[in-house]
Amino acid sequence: MSFINCFFLFVGSIAGTGGLDLNAEISTRYEILHSSLNANQRAEEMRALVAALTSADRDDVAGISDASVDQVASLLKVDGVNGWLFGSEALQILGCRAKRALPQLKQALEAAQPVASESLGGLILSPPVDARPNIEAAIHRIEEAPPCR
Repeated sequence: MSFINCFFLFVGSIAGTGGLDLNAEISTRYEILHSSLNANQRAEEMRALVAALTSADRDDVAGISDASVDQVASLLKVDGVNGWLFGSEALQILGCRAKRALPQLKQALEAAQPVASESLGGLILSPPVDARPNIEAAIHRIEEAPPCR
């Protein structure tokens, strides 16, 4: 993990009391993610973004802009199952703020298929990786979320 990644994780961990600018965090993670050279680096950035959102308080999440929601929703189009899993988890955390991303979540649900072990050249997954339950849970949580203030 690079120094920049560590720095942002540290800042996120100490600022979870209303001091974290989630819009800036999302924008930074988005830029790093889209400049990453390989799927492992992108997965690390997606994981770090979910961790930052998880540690944020409700006031921080309430301040998320539409542009930031769109950047988070863009994860659904990155690296197949990784993007579906991390993107749906991140959007679920955003709750009512993510209502604008419901069409992207529904498209991801249609596209998501379980990854069978035989398609991974000998790597055995038990059970097969299936992002659909995570995407369905995100859709349900967002649709059932009370209106944003």
